[in-house]
Order: sequence, then structure tokens, then C-alpha cells
Amino acid sequence: MAVLLLAGALACSAQRYQPKDTWPYLYPDFQNALVFTASGVQVQEAMMNVTVDGKLHFIRDEKILAVDMKNVYTARLGNDVYVNAGGKLMKVLAENDNGAVVLESSIDVDKMSKADIGYGVKSATASTQNITTLAGGTMDAMVDMALTTVMDQKASGSVIAMKENTYLRVGMNLTPASKRGLMDNPYVDKATAKAFLKSIKIDWKNPKSLLKVVDFIATEKNK
Repeated sequence: MAVLLLAGALACSAQRYQPKDTWPYLYPDFQNALVFTASGVQVQEAMMNVTVDGKLHFIRDEKILAVDMKNVYTARLGNDVYVNAGGKLMKVLAENDNGAVVLESSIDVDKMSKADIGYGVKSATASTQNITTLAGGTMDAMVDMALTTVMDQKASGSVIAMKENTYLRVGMNLTPASKRGLMDNPYVDKATAKAFLKSIKIDWKNPKSLLKVVDFIATEKNK
């Protein structure tokens, strides 16, 4: 049974969706979502998706529209929870009363600009238009576009090279999930941080383990 479960997990991992320049979303389909606004209002929307630059899009009257990110506090799509961090949605990997461990997804522009990297990019200038549109910080090209037009080209296009960064979120402060990130945190005393890291073992790849660092930062911040 354990072997079957492991095989299933590996299969799911291998089949992880890869965004394309013709479908620049983190999910292969729009889906039911629950959004909490900054004022605490709960909004349920039948068709939503997260763009590769962390914006929230929805479908209405057969058109793709963008949510004003200033009004979004958190969003749940399926089993995934996102929090608005500086106008960009980041996926919550673990959380407690002091903060959260969040994952930022973004376009790996450097990787996409290299020649013959297997993402449909033949040279640094081959897909300049698509890369510029995607990496420019917005998905404006998708907004107000007819859904039928987008769906017609969904299967075509080139895979977007993505990168992921993990952060520790305490209040509005984001700290890179690393020893160096902890040392550079403005709320943390370096000597105290060194003593903390010596006193407790942190698995920097384990979100639950990283919550111990979240707690430490929160304690330092509140001193």
C-alpha cells in the first residue's frame, strides 16, 4: 500500500501543470474560489484562476476579467490558500497565529531568455513579444479577452519557465526562508539569531519546521 501511495504521489508530481504563454495561469482550468476582501467580506466566485505573476482573474459574460488586488486579502482555490503579499498572491504552505510560510511563483526570465532551453525559445529574441508581455509584471493582455479566443489557443504556445521562492511572512514583512534571510531581517538581532539557530534544528525545506523561525521573528519583532 505504501508503495502504491508513493507511486501515486510521484505521478501527481510528475504531472504538475506547467503554464504556457498562451495560458499564463497556475491552474489548467478556472475553478471555484472563495475570496476574503480586505474589509472581511466573503465572496464566492465560480470561475477563477491565478496568473503566473500572482494576480486573480475571473470569467464573466464569456470574458476574462481581473480582480482589483487592493481588495483581496486571501483566496482559496480548491485546497490551495493564497494570501495577498504586496499586491501579489502567494501560496500558503504552513501557518500559525504568528504568521505563515508562503510560496512565491514567478517567471524565470533569465532561463527563458537562454537559447535552446526546451521552452520553445530558440534564442534571446525569438519570443521577445511573449516574454515581454508575460514578464512585464502584468497580465493585461488577457484582460477583456473573449474566453473562446483564449480557449482556442490554450493547447498551443510554449511552456513558461517558472521559479519558486519561499518566504516567512510575519505581519507585512517577508523574509527569505534561509539563514541569510533571517540574519538580514530588520527586526532580528544577529547574535540572538545565531544563538537561536544553534539551539534548534531547522529543516529549511520543511514548511512546518519553518514555522519555528516565524515564531522567532514574531517574538523579536514584538520586543
